[in-house]
Amino acid sequence: MRTLGLRCLLVLGTLALTGCASMSNREVHVEPITLPTSVTPSLPARVGVVFPEPLRTARLETAYLLGQDRYSWRHDIGSALTGALRQALSASFERVIELDRLPADGRDEPEVDAIIVPAVTMMSMEMPQHSVVWLLHQRLQLGFDLYSPSGARLGQWSAEGMVGIGAHGPVLMRQGAVDQALLRSAMAAVVASVHTHPALGPLRDAVAKRSEPGRDPDPLSGASPRASAPLPSPTTAAHRVDAAPSPADGGKPTVGTVVLRLDAGLARDDGIETRVARCLAPALTPATGLGDAQPASALRDALFPWLDPGAAPRDTEAIATLLARPAVRDRLRQLGVGHLVLLQARDSPGSRTDALGCFVAIGGGGCLGHFEQTSGYIVDLAIWDPALRQPIGVGLADVSRTLGVLGVVLPIPYTFTNERDACSRMRDTVERALGLPR
Repeated sequence: MRTLGLRCLLVLGTLALTGCASMSNREVHVEPITLPTSVTPSLPARVGVVFPEPLRTARLETAYLLGQDRYSWRHDIGSALTGALRQALSASFERVIELDRLPADGRDEPEVDAIIVPAVTMMSMEMPQHSVVWLLHQRLQLGFDLYSPSGARLGQWSAEGMVGIGAHGPVLMRQGAVDQALLRSAMAAVVASVHTHPALGPLRDAVAKRSEPGRDPDPLSGASPRASAPLPSPTTAAHRVDAAPSPADGGKPTVGTVVLRLDAGLARDDGIETRVARCLAPALTPATGLGDAQPASALRDALFPWLDPGAAPRDTEAIATLLARPAVRDRLRQLGVGHLVLLQARDSPGSRTDALGCFVAIGGGGCLGHFEQTSGYIVDLAIWDPALRQPIGVGLADVSRTLGVLGVVLPIPYTFTNERDACSRMRDTVERALGLPR
């Protein structure tokens, strides 16, 4: 009952309506978004891009079932998506030229290294009936065809964004705002894919060779030769990040710790991330270089696209690879981020006891027996030292809430949660890893 009510409230909030009965077949206009500046330098390449008519005018429909009722939305997303793709591709390549069409039969070849044609391949919305971590989960997948300047098809790749609202997340959120968050996530995945997807490996190799010392500059973009920065040698466990001068005040920001959820459903205002950060705040020194009420959100902006929902690394190897990127290391140092508490959340199994029976009799009624339901989520923590590019501590905590009714003629409801104990376990894990007094 409680979960169903939360889902109904969530849908009401996304559409700013007044009742569940009027939620089907709604039109949603998606406003343009502005992406943060990418922390990773653009590839020194000149690419052409063709925005097909179906993409520029895309009106996509999502639908899901809530109980026995079907709800659907038509998202007017084409204009906002095209504008977001312009920003993402401009952040990924040194020069982007919009083309009306692909070259035909090798004629009228544009002076570019490659041509990209994007398309929407999937958009979906889910409201899992038995999940606490996700009350709402929405995905957007984009496909990209890669062509040579003559129009010969070279390959393809895809990038997928996601947005989710779950435990402790914002319940009242317009669907248009959800779609904007989804666009940002998808664009983060696009920018990240340009630097990592195997389909673009030949293009990355080609422009890298043109940038090697002793080679001629790129004849198309006019880029000067440059060498890539070598990776630093591993440091000792005693090493800590020295903060670079802060441009805001001319001094050094305080070297501190940031709590960030890798599988967050929102770049800002993720509920579980906010709760864990609030729990750990008394034990941690904040990284003042971020200068934001939500340090994790500010860090996502500063390290865009690598920590955004859908693009953030999920395993130890991927996190270490990200921390090995020179631009990421330098930015963390500038912001005074000495440690990262990285977390992920998953639904806990939960339990249910239903031995409550209610009756109605002449002159009254009542309930006898017991009903109890426990649900929640498990938080997996890893404390990372960016200088070492490895975790220095791990732990987990099971956060649960129990709702029950005790029937002794009159039904007596009760509720309790273990959030305080779970917070203590998480704090102990972090304090041990960082060597803080307990």
